[in-house]
This record gives sequence, C-alpha cells and structure tokens, in this order.
Amino acid sequence: GFSLGSTEDLDLDGIPEILVGVPTEFGTHPTGKGYVQVLSGRDGGRLWRIRTTSEAYSLYGFAVQGYGRDGRRDLALIGEPASSNGLVYTGAVHTVQFEPFLSANVLTVSAAAGASVSYTLDFPASEAGMYYALLASASGRGPTTIGGISVPLTADGVLSRTLAGNYPGGLLHARGRLNAQGHAQAALIAGAGTLAAQVGRTFHLAAVTGSGAAARLSSIAVPLTIEP
Repeated sequence: GFSLGSTEDLDLDGIPEILVGVPTEFGTHPTGKGYVQVLSGRDGGRLWRIRTTSEAYSLYGFAVQGYGRDGRRDLALIGEPASSNGLVYTGAVHTVQFEPFLSANVLTVSAAAGASVSYTLDFPASEAGMYYALLASASGRGPTTIGGISVPLTADGVLSRTLAGNYPGGLLHARGRLNAQGHAQAALIAGAGTLAAQVGRTFHLAAVTGSGAAARLSSIAVPLTIEP
C-alpha cells in the first residue's frame, strides 16, 4: 500500500472504511495497472477492489481521498501522477461512485411494536426487466459465491431458504422483475410481538439480479437488527 485514505461508512456497520492505493502490480499484472482497495473499517477485510486506468503502468492509486460526504454517492478521488521515475504520463484524478443498489428506510425494528421496513432496489438501467431476488442471512456478511458472483452474505439455513424462494410471510415482493429504470420495491411487515423470538439478532439482506446459475449483480448487505 502506497497511499492511505478514509471514506464514509459504506457497508452500514457504523464504521468508516479505509482506502489503500496500490499504484502498480509490476511483474504480477499484464499491464502493471495499479488498484485501490476498500477495506472494512471494522476488521480490515477487503470489501472491494477498484482497478481502472487508460494507461499501463500509470500508477493508478498514487493518491486517494474519500469524497461525497454531502449525501452524494461518490466514493473517492483517485489520482495518477503526470510523471514518475523519468516516465511521463497524462496524469488524472478519477471520481469513483459508490452504488449500493439496495437501501432500507430503517435498520432496526422493535419486536414489541412490530416492523414496517421499506426496501428500495436501485440497480443501473442495464438491469431493466431483469429478475431480482432478495436473499438473507442470519450469520453475517459472508461473502458467498452464488450464481458465479460474490454476494455479501454468510451461508446458513436462512440463506438456503431464501435462495429456494422460501420467505417469511411478512416479506413482500422479495422476488420479481425490475422496472424499465432497474428499480423495484420490497417490504417487511410484521405485527406487534411476531418477532419476539428474534430479539437480539441481526439479519442481513442483499438483492441479486439474474436467475439460477447466471447471477449478474449483487447489492451490498443491508442489516436489520431486532430490538425488544
């Protein structure tokens, strides 16, 4: 790691994330392209790797800085120098956007009062008309490979049941098709006291597009904690 920065909480665990720039993979990548890693602020685990540059050996990730704390979805500014070690490059600063694809109006609910949670699926237009599925885990953020892509859910019985389409009665529109903009709405509705057995547990939900063995995109994992 050559450069270091931080950005806002992206995985919704309440802790800001860490940006680490690795400007070159000389000898290990065909074009020596650098990359930036987004690491969990909680445990240092890798959340994402960003690799995009127009020139070989152009030191992408020479500088990193978190950006977008005004509510925009920008993740970071990533710099490339104009020259290094006698070599001359164009030089650039890249703005990288963060798209979670799934959001919820609340992250905690009261078992005594009941739950009314609205989930918004906001995939890019490339997913218009695609099938989607909400998946869940009671064990954490994984990841688990599903349909050829990495999904941020831990494999357990809850994940197996939602993969099979076996949802609790209060989870509405958990599967369907995205509209022409790549959007959809789902909801969790639970009456007072019906979640009493789940008090103290945190479930994670993620939305996946595609079907069967041909999954396409996954959202982040959105937590839901059940309180008394």
